[in-house]
Amino acid sequence: MMNKMKRTAAFLMLLMMAGSCGDENTPGTPGPNTNSQTNNNVATNNVDCKPSAGGVEICDGIDNNCDGNTDEGFNVGGECVVETGVCKGTGVYQCSSTGIEAVCSVAAPAVETEICDGIDNNCDGEIDEGFDVGTVCTVGVGECAVEATIQCGDDGGSACDAIPGDPGDDELCDGLDNNCDGEIDEGFATLGDACDVGVGACLASGTVICAADGSDVVCDAVAGTPSADELCDGIDNNCDGTIDDGWDELGTACTSGQGVCMVAGMRVCDGGESTKCDALALVPQVASELICDNLDNDCDGQVDEGCDDDGDGYCDQTFANMGGTVCTKGSNDCNDMVAAINPAAIEICDNIDNNCNNAVDDQPSDGVTYYLDCDGDTFAAATPNGVFGCAAPATSVAMTSCNGASTATWTDTAPMGGNIDCVDTNADFRPNQTAFFTTSGNPTGNVQPFDYNCSNVIERFDSDVFTGNINDPCPVGTYDFINNRCSAPATATAWAGSLPACGVNAIYTTCSNYTRSGSTFNCTSSTRTAAAKVQSCH
Repeated sequence: MMNKMKRTAAFLMLLMMAGSCGDENTPGTPGPNTNSQTNNNVATNNVDCKPSAGGVEICDGIDNNCDGNTDEGFNVGGECVVETGVCKGTGVYQCSSTGIEAVCSVAAPAVETEICDGIDNNCDGEIDEGFDVGTVCTVGVGECAVEATIQCGDDGGSACDAIPGDPGDDELCDGLDNNCDGEIDEGFATLGDACDVGVGACLASGTVICAADGSDVVCDAVAGTPSADELCDGIDNNCDGTIDDGWDELGTACTSGQGVCMVAGMRVCDGGESTKCDALALVPQVASELICDNLDNDCDGQVDEGCDDDGDGYCDQTFANMGGTVCTKGSNDCNDMVAAINPAAIEICDNIDNNCNNAVDDQPSDGVTYYLDCDGDTFAAATPNGVFGCAAPATSVAMTSCNGASTATWTDTAPMGGNIDCVDTNADFRPNQTAFFTTSGNPTGNVQPFDYNCSNVIERFDSDVFTGNINDPCPVGTYDFINNRCSAPATATAWAGSLPACGVNAIYTTCSNYTRSGSTFNCTSSTRTAAAKVQSCH
């Protein structure tokens, strides 16, 4: 076979390198099956032979290499056998269609059904295919299982060649099928379930597993170590089976928040070493108190704070007073920081709205009524009303009211009784005037000319006169003790018994010494002097 393969390779190489020898036959076409020295390509004396197929002998019935032999090396005509498994046929070798080799003339034998018997029954080149002979197999279950290999049986089939073991008496909890019934650890229904050990804070979770001896199941968790003290946290810290024992205030009533934000609840644990109220205080609707109503509206623990900061019983005017007990006297306190300022306060002259009526210094208790004084002599004419206030109106107002008089001003002396200015256009005319005047005429509107002191009586400076000649005694009449004199006309016939008119020039006798007898006054001649002068009045 090896020589045939070598020849085949050499033949293919020569085909590639060389051309045909030019014989009439086509390479690859099988020639006659003969070993004769004479053929289509060889003359008797081998002189006319022409090499073909590159001079390499192939199986084609031609002496391709002109050596006098045809198809040498291919055993053409020799006996051959075709055998596959139990299938076998006999024939002779003949050239193939390619000329590369000789093939047996016998066709493939018929096949049978393959059975497991160590023979290739179907002549496919495989023995006992489909029966898994030699593979590992197991018979029995659980602890009865035996491992072996698959072998052919007497019936042409295959089977595992092991015998299962005997089952045990009882199923244990050990992860094995002890009784060989196909189930593992049956009878232990809680195996693999979640489980707990311990109570309270000592509680530990685990899984149900088999006990060490396999007789039962146990929880694989380990309980924790209890705490020395019980906390108020909803946990049984000391693992005595009671939660939060010792905290007696739990569940008692409580409140959270203040004022209108207060909400009722119960005492609960705060998760540690104390309790807390479970109520959630409301959120205040205002940042500060805005009404006086006996409620803590801003939830700061104070009721109506800011309503009456000065403690005068009146509510701050910025608050709405709803009848709170803090502001018992009402509301509208315009300055809640000063107790003396409130709606019931007395207005005084201090440039402050003391009684909270939105007016400053109006009708003050210490106010003054000011009257128009056109001549500036501190007395006013008889007028029904003045201007009441803490200060006199502006001088410009007085000047306007007095027709532009530059002397115009205001006075706080009320024009009543003897304080009425009878001539308010001339400062010489005023109540309590003590000066005497000789000239003035009769000012307009004055009922008495020369009534400078507004007494409605004309009072002459020289009150007594003589009714006789200069040597006569003073007449019966009023004696002016202050001026210490009596006066008489220049002649005995002048003003008999009357005083000279105001402003009139007359002769007066002035006595520096006198005698009196009853109502008669006598001047001593040694002190009499006679002189002319004008009668002055006030």
